Amino acid sequence: MRTMMSRSRLRRVYEATQVARRVADPERSNYLYSSEEIGLMRPEHPLSSACQSVPKSGLRLVRQLARAVRVGEAKKWMAQPPVEVLFCAGTQNQFDALAGAYERCESSKAFVASPSVKRTGGIDTVTFPMGLAAALSVPFVGEVVSRAWRSEGYLRASYKYSSDRYLLSYGIFVAWLLMVWSVRPRLIVKASDQDLHAGALLAIARMSRETETVYVQHASVTTDFPPLSFDYAFLEGKDAYRKYRQTGASSTDVYLTGMPKADALLGRGRGQGACITVGVCLNAHDRYQDCEDLLLTLEQAPDKPTVILRPHPLTPGRQKRPLADLARAHGAEFSDPLAEPVTDYLGRIDVLVAGESSVHLEAILNGVEPIYYAPSVNGRDVYGYLASGLVRNVARTPAEVVECIAQGVGQSMEIVARAKPYVDTVGTPYFGRSADLVGELLDEIVRSGGIGGGRWTEADETGRAFRLGSAAQPNTPGGQTHE
Repeated sequence: MRTMMSRSRLRRVYEATQVARRVADPERSNYLYSSEEIGLMRPEHPLSSACQSVPKSGLRLVRQLARAVRVGEAKKWMAQPPVEVLFCAGTQNQFDALAGAYERCESSKAFVASPSVKRTGGIDTVTFPMGLAAALSVPFVGEVVSRAWRSEGYLRASYKYSSDRYLLSYGIFVAWLLMVWSVRPRLIVKASDQDLHAGALLAIARMSRETETVYVQHASVTTDFPPLSFDYAFLEGKDAYRKYRQTGASSTDVYLTGMPKADALLGRGRGQGACITVGVCLNAHDRYQDCEDLLLTLEQAPDKPTVILRPHPLTPGRQKRPLADLARAHGAEFSDPLAEPVTDYLGRIDVLVAGESSVHLEAILNGVEPIYYAPSVNGRDVYGYLASGLVRNVARTPAEVVECIAQGVGQSMEIVARAKPYVDTVGTPYFGRSADLVGELLDEIVRSGGIGGGRWTEADETGRAFRLGSAAQPNTPGGQTHE
């Protein structure tokens, strides 16, 4: 019996490999690297130096292959029972965007999370087997070499410096196809539209008449994103929808559902105290020296504030350690994003200082007035927060940050209204209940095969975008909706 099962499984792997050769699209799966609009390979891009390294590409692949020894992950992956809704998160931010809806979704479900997701809040997740995916990628070396050889210009540079990601996209496709064949989900829910997993799942779903895809926005977007290609998109607000419309034509049905991952902090505030606490959030663009200069200036400020330094959730451990040491050296606290949810972090601060980051929007939803700190390579306003007036305080130097704080930048619940273009539920009964709304919609699609009109009104002339009507009310515990 064991031999027969083994042969059957190997046959399925072979079949999935053949499908991948025909269907997988490594360039769409690697949109972040293949897209000239995003331009990670351009010398002027802040992250270009980090991306353009052949040795790093090889080292990343070796690290993924080393995970192949984790046989338990692969066995659990291959033994999942059928479910109606399959959730997938590739990062901690994506997981946080989906966790509330997962808990409220009443359909049968499973949650797949990448190994980088460390904080699951008690949700029983299935770890995506990156080692298995890396091993399944090996037969596709020829395809990647052939595609790289035929590519030109910007795309060729992308293949050169990200060959491991292009190769891994095939193995990820095969691994996901095996899961989908086994689980047979009605819906696949993803919180990113441009990572390796999204590319694979979109291609797999297009092959099936039984499985549809749902995109839940997990962070602010730009016009460099790919056009929406999911069946449904639950976007936070009109700003995101406007930007996606600029990226190109789409047949996706869009619903403006607010920001699920921010439900725990919306409009909460912590009250102004005698001692100001300043939160300093970093992203991949920020330079260590700029961070050190800012911490030193805050440390020497006349009214020395309490400072809490927090790196981006994707910051590697080897980079977080020196930042934690830097914080301690200047009398600041350190917030590890993999240990402390952003909702808890924002609840501890009175003022936010950050560069290119959607944490500005989350701070405003918590009643915290942010300072846009834009030294050196920052200051491009990629999300349009400055242009739209959402963020009104700009500092180009550490001294200007201190000046902004001295002028009384702090908490005010009145600023939450400014977030309406970005979070459409502001001012509605669903404000702070976006996860409830998304969970309800997922169940409705599973039960009814679509989303009915009822509480929704058309958001524009396309007939494919909808927002909550003025009479929409959250469902009561008894399941009735007040109209």
